[in-house]
Amino acid sequence: PASLMSCLYVKWKQSAEAELRGRNTGSRQRKAVHNWPLLLERLRGDSEGCEMIWNSACRADLSRALKSEIADFDLARRRYGEQLVTWNYGEFGVSYPSLEGQIKVGRYYVLFILSDDFDVGSFQGATKFLGQLYHTFLTERSCH
Repeated sequence: PASLMSCLYVKWKQSAEAELRGRNTGSRQRKAVHNWPLLLERLRGDSEGCEMIWNSACRADLSRALKSEIADFDLARRRYGEQLVTWNYGEFGVSYPSLEGQIKVGRYYVLFILSDDFDVGSFQGATKFLGQLYHTFLTERSCH
């Protein structure tokens, strides 16, 4: 059986290509369609750094959220009819329980900043991070 990501990609690509054929578009929009394989390839791999953690647990969290959203959408379409139901993507969100144990200050994961092999010299957000860390210490109560 095909994976959820590959099924979503195929459906999206078919609809996007049909829409692009239906209107006169610039190369920028056509190029976006061709970037999906690269995005899906990157989503399949792991990536960890001070600003992002993406691993098999995160992919599982995303997969659960998408499957639940698709099931809810299909149920609504069966209940109310396809013509009356649209997906409100603005309300869709994914929580990542697999990342709940990670300490984060602003958009930075502290674990990576405190590691011995972290390259402080290349850290562009050092000033912002230190300001957010200082603010966090002043305003948040300890959970322990």
